[in-house]
Amino acid sequence: MRLRPKAKTYIEKMTDDQALALLEKKWISPLVSSFEAMSSAVLESLESKIKNLTKKYDIGLSTLEKQIEESEKDLSKMIDDLSGDQNDLDALKDLKNLLDGGKND
Repeated sequence: MRLRPKAKTYIEKMTDDQALALLEKKWISPLVSSFEAMSSAVLESLESKIKNLTKKYDIGLSTLEKQIEESEKDLSKMIDDLSGDQNDLDALKDLKNLLDGGKND
């Protein structure tokens, strides 16, 4: 690619300061802006992922344990309402025993 004569003459007559200013304007500033935009996008993505994890694990372990205990008690009560042959009843009795923490041994 050939430079136009007027552009060639202008470039040849540029001082070092003018060349550095042109380089800054045409290359360095756009690259810096691009890098800043990329880092902002990465940080925003990371922030979003952290917020999602916070929401996902918002329920504490003690709350979760209480919910499990309540569910086990409810299921244990419901087992009493079931019917079936002796094998089914024995299996339900074992399941209820497991849910009650082995209290009915």
